[in-house]
Amino acid sequence: MSSGAWSAVISALGLGISVVAFVVLVIQLQLLREQVRHAKDAFVEEQRRTQRQATLEFLASTLGDRLALQKRLPSEEDPEEVKKFLENDANLESNDSPLWAYLNFHEMIAVGVNCTVFDPEVVQRVMGPRLVRTFDAYRELILAGRESDGRPSMYKELETVAHTMRQSHPDDQRSPA
Repeated sequence: MSSGAWSAVISALGLGISVVAFVVLVIQLQLLREQVRHAKDAFVEEQRRTQRQATLEFLASTLGDRLALQKRLPSEEDPEEVKKFLENDANLESNDSPLWAYLNFHEMIAVGVNCTVFDPEVVQRVMGPRLVRTFDAYRELILAGRESDGRPSMYKELETVAHTMRQSHPDDQRSPA
């Protein structure tokens, strides 16, 4: 075989090896892309799990405070009791009423939901109906306060969450703690 023939054979082998190496590289890149996608999905799911856990832990750690405030107020499910409470609570004009602390607590939860700090599904499952009933029970007081105090955003976060939860879970009539 002449040197030209050997040169052609070596070139053909070199080309074949290059093609095989290129195919292996393409396969490796596809595998890498799949691994990166899987890692991203796992990371996102872990973040969601962590957010759900943190939300649940926060709600559990503040349950005692919420229940203590709740005991000092009429049930949101009894409009007559709520009306009597609002007519007779002399502290409503000051910040000393437990109602303001109770509404502020619910507003804080609503801000956390609206800003995606808290997981909305966990909040819905733990206290969604309570948020809706709380806003509904004190709606007139809140709207009057917005008007008289010139604070149009007063408990607006609570109103937004109550509306969203009412729309997304219309049949949820549980009576949570």
